[in-house]
Amino acid sequence: MDDPFFSLGQEINRTVHKVLDARSLEDLGTTIRDTVQRTTQKVSEGAKRASEDVRRAAENARAGTAESPSEVDASAGAGQDTQAPPYSYYRAPAPSYAPPAYHAYRPKAGTPGQAGSILLIVFGFLGAIPLAVLALIFWVIGLMGSLSFWAVPAAILTVLALAFVVMILCGFSRRRRIQRYAQYQAVIAGRSFCEVAELAAATGRDAGFVVKDLTKMVQARLFPEGYFNPEKTCFMLDYATFQQYLQAQERQRREAEEKRRRKQQLDADPELAAIQQMMQEGNDYLTKIREIKAALSEADAVQKLDTLADVVGKIFVYVEKHPEKLPQIRKFLCYYLPTTLKLAEAYRDLDEHDAAEGVEESKREIREALNKINLAFGQLLSNLMQDDLLDLSADIAALETMFAQEGLTGRTLRPEK
Repeated sequence: MDDPFFSLGQEINRTVHKVLDARSLEDLGTTIRDTVQRTTQKVSEGAKRASEDVRRAAENARAGTAESPSEVDASAGAGQDTQAPPYSYYRAPAPSYAPPAYHAYRPKAGTPGQAGSILLIVFGFLGAIPLAVLALIFWVIGLMGSLSFWAVPAAILTVLALAFVVMILCGFSRRRRIQRYAQYQAVIAGRSFCEVAELAAATGRDAGFVVKDLTKMVQARLFPEGYFNPEKTCFMLDYATFQQYLQAQERQRREAEEKRRRKQQLDADPELAAIQQMMQEGNDYLTKIREIKAALSEADAVQKLDTLADVVGKIFVYVEKHPEKLPQIRKFLCYYLPTTLKLAEAYRDLDEHDAAEGVEESKREIREALNKINLAFGQLLSNLMQDDLLDLSADIAALETMFAQEGLTGRTLRPEK
């Protein structure tokens, strides 16, 4: 028979018998048979376990979960293909602070790639072990007989076995990545963003590894979308959150620019700086007065503090519009207002100890003092506005004179007393 495969088979059979019949190698055949039997048994058991894992994974995928004895529960969205946003997950700008809690991120049920990783491992073992055993046999036969004849098929079998080993390694690599993906999802817990440091702490990895890992997961569509800030400190899972983040960054940039511009203005204009400082102090005093008022229960005291806050606010507003009046309220700022605030705070403290002896008398004295202070501050406001009032009177008198000269009115513009 001229069949080359038949001739090759006969040659293998003769060589194997020749080797096995040698006394120096009488145990080689037994060793090889035992090895093949044990290997075949392990492959059978591994295939059985792997097929059981595949069956459970398929059932869990249909049920909307992904549970297996060696897997951590995870859920992630397969996601639908959308047009890539203008910023990729490599270039997304980032917050210098932790972003606010945006809307919840809801991954779809199931773990992408879980069944595929199991199949890679199963078929890798099914291919690698038999090929490796055959390659070993061929190499042994070649070494015992004609190496030049057996080297080529042994090398081919070795390369094929290594290819299946690579398949096994890829399967285990994907399986570990899916396990980390489940850990990431557990930490993210439905949020649409997460700090990289938080994920690194949960997985026991450094931040650089987590960034690369998340990037690969986005490329593999485990996460349908993913965006990093430039510092790679925050991971955002959808484009809507990324847009909100960009808007927050833009607001922060505008606020910083406005602060810088106002600082330049204040540095260039000392009078404006003094007015701004006065307004800041005034707002602080008004805030404290309102806080004290909110803590009081007596209507009379509350009404007096209402009047006080109203008059003080009008003084500050007027001086803000008329900066030249600022020197006239220096004593008001440096002494009168701080002293008034101390009285109000003392009244609040006394109000908390209403049952103590002498408290009512002290509270009455403070209320009377607040009456006098309100009158004094009202007079201060009138004094500040005196020039404007005189100007108004002069304008009214001038109009009356002009109307009288033109015969336009026989009555004055001033109301009769």
